[in-house]
Amino acid sequence: MHCGKVFSKRLECSNKKWSITHYCSRACYWQNKKGKTTWNKGLTKETDQRVAKLAETKTGIRIPKLQGENHRLWKGESVGYRALHSWVIRCMGKADRGPCTHCGSSKNIHWANKSKEYKRDLTDWMRLCARCHFKYDEHIGNPRTYFRKGHIPWHKGKKTGLVPDSAFKKGHVPWNKKDK
Repeated sequence: MHCGKVFSKRLECSNKKWSITHYCSRACYWQNKKGKTTWNKGLTKETDQRVAKLAETKTGIRIPKLQGENHRLWKGESVGYRALHSWVIRCMGKADRGPCTHCGSSKNIHWANKSKEYKRDLTDWMRLCARCHFKYDEHIGNPRTYFRKGHIPWHKGKKTGLVPDSAFKKGHVPWNKKDK
C-alpha cells in the first residue's frame, strides 16, 4: 500500500496473487515505479552473469544445423516464386543496395533472374531497375501483351458458368429488370 488507500481482495484474485499484491490499482503501481531504475540498467553480459544467461537463452537464435538444406521443410529446386525471391533477399540482401547492372540507375531496383529457370543459384540473379527488368524479360521471350491496348488480364472475362451466355447478347434484359 503506497498511496495510503486501504483495499481488500477482489473475488477474481487468487490467494497466491493476493499475497504478493501491494498496490490498489495499476495507476498506483506505475506511480510507485516512476523514478526507479530497472535491475539491469548499465549491466552487460560481460559484467553480470544474469544478463549473460538471458542473452544466451534469448528466443530467435538461429540454430545452424536447422537452416537451409538441413531444415526439414527445405524444398530445394521445387521452391515457389515468392519463396525463392525471399531466399535471394535473405542471402544477398535487398536489391536496392546496389545500382542497376545495365544502366547504373539506383532507383526502383529489383532482383532479376538471368536464365528465367528460377534455380536456387545465387549467381543466376542480377540487380536491374524496373525499366531494364521489363526490357530484359521482354528480350528473353516474355511478350509485352499485358500492356497492349485491349488486352484482357487472365482473370477478367473468364467464363465461370455463373452468368448465362445470353446475358452478353445485345438487347438482353436481366431477370431483375424485367417487367412483371
